[in-house]
Amino acid sequence: MMKKKNSWTAVFALTLAGCGVGDPQTDLAADVPQRPEPRAEQLLMSRQALPITRVPRESYRLAAQLLEDMRGTESAPTWGSALLAPDVQPLYRPDVLGVAYYEFRVLVRDRSMGFIIVSTGSHDYPIAHWSFEGLSPTETLTRTAGKAVTTFYKVDALSYVAEGLEGEMLANMGGLPHRIVGQDPAALEGPITPTDVSWVPEVAIADDREASRAVARRVVDGPSTPTQPLELTGWRSWQELKAGYRESYAPIAESLKRQAEEEWTTDALARDSGEGLVEGRTAELALLYPQAEFRLSGEGSQFVRAQLVTTSAGNQKLVLTAVAAKPGVELPLTVDIYYPGAPAESVRFVVLAREDVSPEASTSKSDGSESLHWADQGLLGAWSPWSTSFAGSHANQRLYGQMSSGTGPNTSGCYSGCGATAWSMLFGWGDLQASLGNPTWAKRWGMYRANGGYDADAVAPASMDTGVRNMTWELRNHVDTFCNPFNDNGATAPWNMDEANGYLKNRSGATVSTHYNVLGYHATRLRERARDSIKDRKVPAIIGTGWLTHYPLAYGYRFRSRTVKKCVLFICWKDTEYQRQFYVNQGHSGYGNSWIGAGTWFAGELSPNN
Repeated sequence: MMKKKNSWTAVFALTLAGCGVGDPQTDLAADVPQRPEPRAEQLLMSRQALPITRVPRESYRLAAQLLEDMRGTESAPTWGSALLAPDVQPLYRPDVLGVAYYEFRVLVRDRSMGFIIVSTGSHDYPIAHWSFEGLSPTETLTRTAGKAVTTFYKVDALSYVAEGLEGEMLANMGGLPHRIVGQDPAALEGPITPTDVSWVPEVAIADDREASRAVARRVVDGPSTPTQPLELTGWRSWQELKAGYRESYAPIAESLKRQAEEEWTTDALARDSGEGLVEGRTAELALLYPQAEFRLSGEGSQFVRAQLVTTSAGNQKLVLTAVAAKPGVELPLTVDIYYPGAPAESVRFVVLAREDVSPEASTSKSDGSESLHWADQGLLGAWSPWSTSFAGSHANQRLYGQMSSGTGPNTSGCYSGCGATAWSMLFGWGDLQASLGNPTWAKRWGMYRANGGYDADAVAPASMDTGVRNMTWELRNHVDTFCNPFNDNGATAPWNMDEANGYLKNRSGATVSTHYNVLGYHATRLRERARDSIKDRKVPAIIGTGWLTHYPLAYGYRFRSRTVKKCVLFICWKDTEYQRQFYVNQGHSGYGNSWIGAGTWFAGELSPNN
């Protein structure tokens, strides 16, 4: 079918990686270094790294606790003997005063094995980006910069820049987000109305041998394109991007900030009032330095057993177990931890009786659907265990990437675009499931055929080959990917993504659906679409990260909840908060797959229509 072209200007910089968002941060620790002005002596330094002892304690604890919590779990299978590297890299962002993030490298036997990127404030989620494998973003940038780097930037959710002595961009990982002109900040105050586009079968088929008979009708509910005059163009230079960053991205940054604030608020409440330590349960505290000593105080100390335990990595953690409690009484407990040559820290707990913290309905400001459908309610002040779901295994993922200009069959002047790559990986996943005998997909074997054509059956390969390139190029044309005139990025608008269904015509009875916010604002309902596909249907989902910038394929989802007590004057109530993350296949031929915050402005789904 012919697609109606948009009359307004839209030049999207959809690139090889994702993107990052944020909000001005002014209340920073006094010892946090400000973004350095280039100096001649900085040529001697390839990275402006800090000793881990100089990193603000709150950031260090976030990273250390995540590593300890993930050790030995399916969410981080390589971290059994992992340790944090002794140096930490500050990351800056043009609209944030001072350090915006800290990058903690993770090592296994002195070999890089992932990273943890911690935000310094509510401009982003506390844990903004992490991975259990591969090099860190700054390690990758350093290897490709060619010159000494003075400053590293996290520009977008998954986009990073290395800057040189003269303020020039030496290397970029993930491409640069496009410039957005004309956004109305007031739009955030009204209802965020996502758009739903579905291809509904009118003539259904039982098996893909009958693919030529399948007919589907396109149904659209909601605005198909922006109703306000919105212009998206490329930045002409790195300097122009830095100067215009705040003005261009403020409304979408505020959208992310509002979602991230929930986690920051919960952490502050628990830090001030104490983490819940429930009778019969344990809490494991990562210790920041070796040879630590500790002391328990408060009424709850007589009901708690504490033990230093050596981990599989050789470091120690403090394990606290509430062996008893007083029903109806919240018993305060303070754990003071002393480190040789480093400042001590205090961590607060509240010891609670088991019968006082039974799960109950929540009056949470969040959607509440996690607990309603499939969560174990968080106990008062204590995080529930992580609930993790994957749509298949890591081995099921098709590790495809974009094709550069001139790499057959790409005859365009830019990369083939991440939109087409995401659909290729999702269709390839479905085709593999058919070959494995998955009963949901067994009759949908035709999504990938020999050499990416229409004829004989073939199993979608794990990595790029000629057939996958043919499939990706055909999809690229279906979804109207176009070239950014300011660089070599391929761009795909969200309202064209559903046209990937044209590739399935005469190949399969499967169909696609897309759900998106035309302004790029994160929406709860879009996250739930992707979550439900992964958790309930066991099918990966395409999501949108950053400022209308990237389409990775999410195939993992995890969350945990915590019920906290909030009080105003003498009125108190309980509120349940959540932490949520997606695990994504970036579409970089297997490189850079990682956990990210579970905000999204897009969800793309595949249905077998059995």
